[in-house]
Amino acid sequence: MQAPPRQDKLTRQQYESWKRLVPYLYDWFENHPLVWPSLSIQWGPVLTAAEEVQFGVASSQSRSKKARYMDDPSGAKGTSFSFSAENKVATSDVRSLYLTEQTDGSAVNTLCLACVDLPQQWASGPINLAMMGASQLQQSKNPNVRVLKTIVHPGEVNKVTTVPNFRHVVATHTDSPEVYVWNFNTQANREPGKEKRKGAGVETSTPDAVLVGHRENAEFAMGACDVKALLASGGKDTQVLVWDIDGALGKGKLGPSVILEGHTNTVEDVCFKPENQHELVSVADDFSMLFWDTRTSTKAVDRVANAHGSKDLHSVDWSLVTPYLLVTGAQDGGVYVWDKRNLGMGPTHKFMHHHKAVTKVEWSPHVHSVFASGSDDGIVAVWDLNRHAAENRSALNMAVPEELIIQHAGHTSSVVDFCWNPDDPWTLMSASVNSPGTGPMPISGGGALQFWRVSEMVYKSEDDLMKDLQEYKEYIVSGDVNQLPGGPPLKA
Repeated sequence: MQAPPRQDKLTRQQYESWKRLVPYLYDWFENHPLVWPSLSIQWGPVLTAAEEVQFGVASSQSRSKKARYMDDPSGAKGTSFSFSAENKVATSDVRSLYLTEQTDGSAVNTLCLACVDLPQQWASGPINLAMMGASQLQQSKNPNVRVLKTIVHPGEVNKVTTVPNFRHVVATHTDSPEVYVWNFNTQANREPGKEKRKGAGVETSTPDAVLVGHRENAEFAMGACDVKALLASGGKDTQVLVWDIDGALGKGKLGPSVILEGHTNTVEDVCFKPENQHELVSVADDFSMLFWDTRTSTKAVDRVANAHGSKDLHSVDWSLVTPYLLVTGAQDGGVYVWDKRNLGMGPTHKFMHHHKAVTKVEWSPHVHSVFASGSDDGIVAVWDLNRHAAENRSALNMAVPEELIIQHAGHTSSVVDFCWNPDDPWTLMSASVNSPGTGPMPISGGGALQFWRVSEMVYKSEDDLMKDLQEYKEYIVSGDVNQLPGGPPLKA
């Protein structure tokens, strides 16, 4: 038998080391094995009570929104309680999400609305995390993740993007020039158990709108405006197209309202400036980052040529909290931070920590100095630009960038997508596609969907942690729960 590539061995070692650190790195962690890989994922809104009924979320599975923290992780015995900063029983929200299934042709390709129970902070203790992490990584299915509605998609889904102005409406890219728009509120549920699973001969779902205008395939680059119903897309035709989809659902095909030209190779990513319907940024395989303002021109109003040298740019994101900051990721594993006010000065930060191509970068929607990067090396890295000024690293740690907060190494193969939770700070969701023999379980193919919240022990400064611990000093010294602020924790 041929020996596995050296990188596979290194990735596996990295993964095994990470497993031992799960109780210390995370406040919450879930792993959900995927039969078919998901190339793109997105958070949806917290489900209302009416939506839980509409989409059939079983009350028994949502656990009546009770905390899952127990002294005995098996739930067989022991006291069942949890406490938060307010010393109340922790609860969980049912959070929706969108994922996809990329098949090998023996089954249909699908787009799914799913949900996961999102516990409040401090709902899981370290023993729980250690037990849960070890057991879930060996499970074939995670009962805390449920598929609520399935759409049979015309072709594999390369990218899914939520439309902020419409609840449960998403847009998708596939291997075609068209962009499809789907309304999960009205689409029929094509339940897998009631459908022929063979790919041939199965009728696909009908999109609520088809966005046309690309002359060649548009497979990955897509972004949505957060203040108006605008979608932007880039493709192999080197163009960036913008559509206004307000009122377009249910009306068939829609052409672009704006066509932007300036790139000379495939556009890999595009995004709107937050809280702005006119300004966009795009990156491409022509090594450039272009800025657009649809009020003034269909040509680029600013550009950075050779942004990462002669390397393809794969991803770009514009900070929601600090609108003059951008971050880019490239083919060579580089992650660069840019100040829009001083593009001519080059990037403000350069990080060459990933050893394979960067697949995605995204700013935290909550902390102005924090962003994350995902890579084909199986890592999701979380960065804080303020860390270098606040922390002193020992000489032994100088090889690790000071701004690196945490490496999420729960994936054993390429990270194809990740996203920050828009409402729950320090909570992320990430997805990977397993290569043969690289999954957490001894199987080939498939993928992994993981949910994780970074522990405050990781991202808070030592001074802040000491202040927090001071409040619990008497309890730590005595072990008496009556010494907890506000008294002993409530029983669930």
